[in-house]
Amino acid sequence: SNNLNEEAAKYLAQLLLKSQNLTSLELGLYNNNIGYQGANLIALSLKNNQKITYLRLNFQQLIFKIE
Repeated sequence: SNNLNEEAAKYLAQLLLKSQNLTSLELGLYNNNIGYQGANLIALSLKNNQKITYLRLNFQQLIFKIE
């Protein structure tokens, strides 16, 4: 499938955390084909770095904002 595996999700999370210009990110679980496992791993990686200002994960989409 085209879903992100854990390794790809971790790499994406690292890239997001290194981006100083990123203030918000919206990933659709269906449109972007990341899958629930990848989305949860990205969310946890970002949350553990304590840069999350807003996080929403539901059936349709994963939304979080980074300071």
